[in-house]
Amino acid sequence: MSDTVSFCQPSRFVGTPNSKLKIHNSKLPLRLPSLPAFSPQASGPQGRSTLLTPNAAEGAASQLPSRLAAQLFPAVCVKSQQRPPFCSHFFLATCKSHIYTAGYPDNQRNGRSMEIQRQLQIAPLLAKKSFFLFGPRATGKTTLIRQQLAKTATIIDLLDSRYFLRLSSAPQDLESFIDANPADVIVIDEIQRIPDLLNEIHRLIEGRKLTFLLTGSSARKLRRGKANLLAGRVWDAKMFPLIYREIPEFDLDRYLLYGGLPAVYLSDYPQEELDAYVNTYLKEEILAEGLIRRLPPFSRFLKTVALANGEMINFTKLGNDCQVPPSTVREYMAVLEDTLIGFLLPAWAESKKRKAIKAGKFYFFDPGVTHVLAGTEALDRNSDLYGRSFEQFICMELRAYLSYQRQKLPLAYWRSKNGHEVDFLLGTRTAIEVKASKKVTSNDFKGLKYLKEERVFRTFVLVSQDPISSLTDGILALPWQKFLDDLWKDKFIY
Repeated sequence: MSDTVSFCQPSRFVGTPNSKLKIHNSKLPLRLPSLPAFSPQASGPQGRSTLLTPNAAEGAASQLPSRLAAQLFPAVCVKSQQRPPFCSHFFLATCKSHIYTAGYPDNQRNGRSMEIQRQLQIAPLLAKKSFFLFGPRATGKTTLIRQQLAKTATIIDLLDSRYFLRLSSAPQDLESFIDANPADVIVIDEIQRIPDLLNEIHRLIEGRKLTFLLTGSSARKLRRGKANLLAGRVWDAKMFPLIYREIPEFDLDRYLLYGGLPAVYLSDYPQEELDAYVNTYLKEEILAEGLIRRLPPFSRFLKTVALANGEMINFTKLGNDCQVPPSTVREYMAVLEDTLIGFLLPAWAESKKRKAIKAGKFYFFDPGVTHVLAGTEALDRNSDLYGRSFEQFICMELRAYLSYQRQKLPLAYWRSKNGHEVDFLLGTRTAIEVKASKKVTSNDFKGLKYLKEERVFRTFVLVSQDPISSLTDGILALPWQKFLDDLWKDKFIY
């Protein structure tokens, strides 16, 4: 292995394009060893992307005090000392405002390159209309925009304090920013930070027919602040964690334990990444943004609801378990839904032969996040928790499919008063039961058979880890890989 330096966690730099950089929030100057170390990788209206060679990276890092270096680059590996295979270079994306943000030119795990192509295609959507793009934090919205819109869009990132401070005090300046950087599409990242911008966007859509992509990780601030939600002028799209068809060499057991957040699944330290995500965002940031008033009861609530992930919601029982009133549980649930951290799966209650339960089920958006909140340290293949995680995985795949393919079918579940249940329903087209077993038995078909008597649904599918496909009494049993492949071929919606 050749000598190398690998920066395994992103960091932000602020500086000028003459190779003099400053660490963000630090006055320490940092001079890169040599400008030829940069080689252009791409170009677009936002500037160029460049690759910093290992020698240049090592020289840059050597100028930092050891304590600061340890904080900014906790996983720097010098001269072949146990190099983490996840990344081999330090990538700097430069833009007109000279913000340098670290990323990775290629995603690597276990020494193999992993080319991640997201299923959501933004450009065809924006050819029709302006869009909101909402998704949980760290699902890859910003990366997706840079990959797909770098050559056609002007990007205004409201996490950049200069944009944020200027537009917060003077939203009307948005138009001058756009005029200075004309493009086919105007992207405003983290729109929920300045809800008043939506009035200006409304005016620019109506008056100048501009196309906007407005991204965010929470709609709560917009709704709570009674912001202009541009009804009829902007459509909605959603972003989800990585899904099966986006990940080469997909590892099911890894996914069920650690989930599909890109920075987590692709990391050699997924547990560390998950812990940071939960403690930094789910708790501290939600508190800092004023979405909750007190952290201790919210933390108890998160653990309680994580342990009940995929189960029917009983607000009174949840309140007793986490020592808060049912009204507070409802408020906390609304926070999780508005920040897209969780969602309610409604019950289908229209069965005639068997009276149905009307209570919905609650799921977190990612199994890895669920496990960290619940305190899960391992996932036993033969446990009930493994089966529930597999069910959650299929649920996530169904949600992503319906959203990315712009299918308007509702997703629900069915459970009778007598306890007969079917995990997922695609409108009235397809009923889907999920089992983690490696060999299906006649007992696995029971819920589907009872629902079949209603004569409402067209297709009945049992999804499992059994590698053999079969057809029994009009019910199709499929391996989960085959089911997901057929799902994306639209075989279960017609």
